[in-house]
This record gives sequence, structure tokens and C-alpha cells, in this order.
Amino acid sequence: MTLVYVNITLWYAVGMEDLEAAWIAGFIDGDGCIGIQRTNGGYTLRLDATNCEPAPLEYIAARLGGTVRLEKRTNEPKNWRPRYRWCLYGQNALAGIVAIAPFLVCKQRQAFVAMEFGTRWAGDFRKRTADDHDAQGVMALRMMQLNMKGARP
Repeated sequence: MTLVYVNITLWYAVGMEDLEAAWIAGFIDGDGCIGIQRTNGGYTLRLDATNCEPAPLEYIAARLGGTVRLEKRTNEPKNWRPRYRWCLYGQNALAGIVAIAPFLVCKQRQAFVAMEFGTRWAGDFRKRTADDHDAQGVMALRMMQLNMKGARP
């Protein structure tokens, strides 16, 4: 995948076929997460997916980058299969989200929040003001609400 700078604040992933992007979007819709994660200095974008089989996650990593790791879980039943996680963070996550956003169904609202977040605060988090930090917290809360499990009011 080649990253091409589209404008001052937005990266776009080029070189991935629509069919591949659509497949990855479907996988993310089902087994993935688009989120805003708190870090030491503020907040960052996160795009990840989990599965008991590493092969689909390695397919995604080969196209979007990132890493696939075996997750260690505590207090799990002995008959559970191992779980693998693929992750992207920051501008890499933004590039992946932009690439698959047109094909998302279930997580389209999360993608829009993530793209707004990523384009609004691209660059070094240490240059962000206190107002930026507060606004990021509001967007992180909105993302958390969109990602809540269970029935929504």
C-alpha cells in the first residue's frame, strides 16, 4: 500500500482494490473496532480486529499494515481457542479507515467520527492545546457511545 498525501490533513490509502477494501470493511464491521484510545499525552485513533484464526488478520495486515499478535487472556475456560488481534494506531489507523469507509455498513458512524478526529488533529499531539484535549475527550466519549454493546435507547 502506498500512502499519498491528499490535502493538508487527510491521508488516503492507494493501491488496494475495491474488492479487497470491501472485504476488509466487512471483516471490520463484524469482528473489528474503530476507536479513539486514551494515551499518556492525549488521544489517538485505533483500528483493530480480533479472531481465533490468524490468517484473515494477516491478510488485512498485508494490505493495511499493522501487526498481528496472540492475545493472552486470564481466567478463560481451558477449551477456548487462542485469540489473535490486529491493530493500527494514529495516522496509520486513519489511512486504513479512509480506505475502507465507503464499504462499511455497521461502523460507518464510527468511521466518520474517526476521520473527523484524525483530520482535525493530525500531527504531533504535544502541540495540542488544553481546548484541543477537551474536544478530543468529547469525541472519544462519542466514539465510546457508538461502540457500546447491547440495546441502545
